[in-house]
Amino acid sequence: MWLKAPLGHEVAEALGRLQRVPDVQRIAVMPDVHLANDICVGVVLAASRLIYPQASLWSSMAQTGSESTGKEL
Repeated sequence: MWLKAPLGHEVAEALGRLQRVPDVQRIAVMPDVHLANDICVGVVLAASRLIYPQASLWSSMAQTGSESTGKEL
């Protein structure tokens, strides 16, 4: 990972949790990544068939069991 500045401990832990989500293939981290209510804001997730440009929205829906709104590849 190339970083301009070190990640905060809480952000690094949240990214680690996202890496362990089934079917997550890649995570793009934006320079303004931060936590909001224990959810990473400023990340894009790529799964095997979908891209989640607003991974924070996806993360919150995954916590509530709602349907995803990813964009099919």
